[in-house]
Amino acid sequence: APGALMVRESVQTNFKGVTLAEQPEQRGTGDAVACGLAGLPDAWRGTVIVAYGDTPLLPPETLLAAARRVEEGAPLCVVGMRPADA
Repeated sequence: APGALMVRESVQTNFKGVTLAEQPEQRGTGDAVACGLAGLPDAWRGTVIVAYGDTPLLPPETLLAAARRVEEGAPLCVVGMRPADA
């Protein structure tokens, strides 16, 4: 897809050292995560953050705080938001 090519080029230009994974067929978020995990080396250990592409801007501090919760033993961490006008 043309959009995927634009994303790939932008990431490769602006984020050195990032490895991209591609989901050949859109079969849901779980499949997308599985495609991404399959691209990691077998010896890789760490926290995985899954965010939808249309998620509002998440500051790095929010993502780091979520990762810390998991690293401290939480089985998972869900980040949500409440609009100011809600």
